[in-house]
Amino acid sequence: MDKNFFKKSSNFIKKEGFYVVLFLCLCIVASIAAITSRNSKINSDKTPKTQVEETADNNTEETTSQIPNAEVVTEDKDEAKVEDKEASKSQNSQPVASTTNQFINPVQGEIVRGYSGINPVWVDTMDHWRTVKGIDIASAVGADVKAVADGVVENVLNDKTVLGQYVQIKHANGLVTIYSNLDEKVSVKIGDTVKQGQVIGKVGKTATTFIEEKYGDHLNFQVINTTKNEQVDPTGYLSLKVADKSK
Repeated sequence: MDKNFFKKSSNFIKKEGFYVVLFLCLCIVASIAAITSRNSKINSDKTPKTQVEETADNNTEETTSQIPNAEVVTEDKDEAKVEDKEASKSQNSQPVASTTNQFINPVQGEIVRGYSGINPVWVDTMDHWRTVKGIDIASAVGADVKAVADGVVENVLNDKTVLGQYVQIKHANGLVTIYSNLDEKVSVKIGDTVKQGQVIGKVGKTATTFIEEKYGDHLNFQVINTTKNEQVDPTGYLSLKVADKSK
């Protein structure tokens, strides 16, 4: 009986052994595949984040941490605006030194030759066209000529032609005024400090280049902006009427 059992078992193994071995091999392969898949999953969980992911996370953290600061900055700006407004009000409430010269008229009369700048004008005395500096104000010979603003006398001279006897005064803010065609007997000298309205001389007939103008006796008045080194129109600094014939 044992021999028959052994013989039957041996025949079974010979016939079915191939399938058993194949089954075992499949089991082993399946087990290895399962283990490999599991290890791969574990390793992927432990893989360091990429630079992009880390950057995204950092940006998220920075954005989150910046939100309170942004609110503080906004509050600071609002406070700064309020402070600026208060400072502005404070400054406006305090007296501020004038940045413009308030001139008085050097003489009383009408403007008989307006400002022409670099454009030539007709000169009756010389019977030709030429440039003329400043403006001419009709005024009788002997009329008082006054300093239009506080200043210091820079020059007193008689060129006996274009300007004749003249006085040059330096004022604040880089402005200089020149009073020409004066009488030779002036009331100031170089270096004198003058006050607004102070008489510095009298209208004369010393500017021989313009002694025979149709509009008659006059004071020539100039304003120079030394910060720009240029002549400016004096008309805007004065409150004189322009004569009809000069239009």
